[in-house]
Amino acid sequence: EGFRTRRPPRGPPPSSRRGEPESPRLRRYTALRRKIVLIRAAAASIPLLILASINYFEFRDAFTRETEAPFRSLVAKTKNSFELFLTERSSTVSLIASLYGYEDLADKERLGRIFEAMQREFSGFVDLALISREGKLVAYVGPLGRELAGADYSGQEWFKNIQTGKSYVSEVFEGLRHAPHMVIAVRHDTPDGRSLIVRATLDT
Repeated sequence: EGFRTRRPPRGPPPSSRRGEPESPRLRRYTALRRKIVLIRAAAASIPLLILASINYFEFRDAFTRETEAPFRSLVAKTKNSFELFLTERSSTVSLIASLYGYEDLADKERLGRIFEAMQREFSGFVDLALISREGKLVAYVGPLGRELAGADYSGQEWFKNIQTGKSYVSEVFEGLRHAPHMVIAVRHDTPDGRSLIVRATLDT
């Protein structure tokens, strides 16, 4: 009958049939193909991720600057206004301490007239007081006359600070009145050797 060509068996090659282990050559090919796929995916995605990250941070910084700019301007204007407010009030208290003598300020009626003139010209003043260099309240004009009668400020922080300078503007604190307030204190040495302290309270 002659020689017949032997046909290969149908189906997957013996090395890839189910239940049979893959050959080392096929495993190397499969691993190489996976590496190529991963490298191509990384080469395509990494630049996109870098550009997306740069765009995100640039947008965030620009958005933050645009958002903060009005607030920074408002804070700067408020700071300048508040500094001008305190400077004017501090100059007023300093002028009173230098123009009037100890006896004038110790007179409650005269101190009251001075305080009324202060309130007409400048807003924010709550009270006005004359304090001795020992820290004792000598005269007071304001809404807390009875509560502060005989007050001793020698232990207060603002009184300790005024001993080393001519004027002092405090932070907001409670003090003897147990309510938030701030004070402007000015120390003045009179020609007769007396040292007086004029203190005004500001409405916070």
